[in-house]
Amino acid sequence: MKIKSLKEFYQFKPQVLPLRDFTLSNDLLQYIFHTRPDKCSFYSSISCDSGDFLLFDCGYSAPNSFLSRCTVVPIESPEELLHQLKELLSVNCSLDLTLSTLVVENVSDFYFSLKLNRNFVFYTDLTEILRDISVKYKCNVIVTSWDNHYERGYNYRAKDTDSEVDLTNESNKGTLDSITYLPKVYMDSFDHVLYKDKRYLRDENKWVLIHEPLTSTTGCHG
Repeated sequence: MKIKSLKEFYQFKPQVLPLRDFTLSNDLLQYIFHTRPDKCSFYSSISCDSGDFLLFDCGYSAPNSFLSRCTVVPIESPEELLHQLKELLSVNCSLDLTLSTLVVENVSDFYFSLKLNRNFVFYTDLTEILRDISVKYKCNVIVTSWDNHYERGYNYRAKDTDSEVDLTNESNKGTLDSITYLPKVYMDSFDHVLYKDKRYLRDENKWVLIHEPLTSTTGCHG
């Protein structure tokens, strides 16, 4: 695992990012984890040949096998995350040098403190900066978080009515409320959402379930 300042980060020519059964191309993706093996499976599906990764590690929970392939920026707070992203956005670089993929790992680490302080503007600021970075560097952006089983708290006892809602049902209006409690304005800023074995695509102001199941992959270690 390499740790260095953003200004030292050297960027190479852009490329798309293959992910299981689809490909990101200058897109914003939110991956919502349900279990630790789920997270490992996702990271192990990212090819070693997919270009240069810059990872902002909010929860110190990315698998070691993936961390070893990234330039890592440890993050301690929501304020530090926004500061570091703004620094990346302000870096002057040549047009032929472009970051391949930016990963913001585990924004759920800030969920309860932001909720307690009612700091919901953080999520809007975050997605605006991420979109600007994606445009400037022509790179893909991946943000990860845990689902609402985590967001309900460790003491929560599941109810029979807590099963996942069918988002293709008209009554659910293409929302992601059954998956995460992260603000709707935040979630709606992404192009794709992955959850369990499903992929949702943002289309005409609603989320559409892509019916092709994602191919499962081998888990990771560390």
